[in-house]
Amino acid sequence: MSESKEELCKYRLQLLNAIKIFLDNPHEIIDIGLQSQNSEDFKVKLQSKYGLTDEQAQCIADVQIKRITQLLKKDFQNELKELQALQTSV
Repeated sequence: MSESKEELCKYRLQLLNAIKIFLDNPHEIIDIGLQSQNSEDFKVKLQSKYGLTDEQAQCIADVQIKRITQLLKKDFQNELKELQALQTSV
């Protein structure tokens, strides 16, 4: 795998891991959002609670609730597994 592909894979894996955190804790994350003063406060709280990078926190902040359906959840989980397998084979 080329270096740029590997970096893209790592970046995508980071974002998918953030989405997984959201999917595993939707009510808690929504509560954090409701208790936050603004989007920056929301991101800081997410980073603090879950140890996220700025990009991961932004990814969660950008999630549209209407897009989180069971089918989409499976799609994210499948892609996450594929990228994790790809990363371990490198």
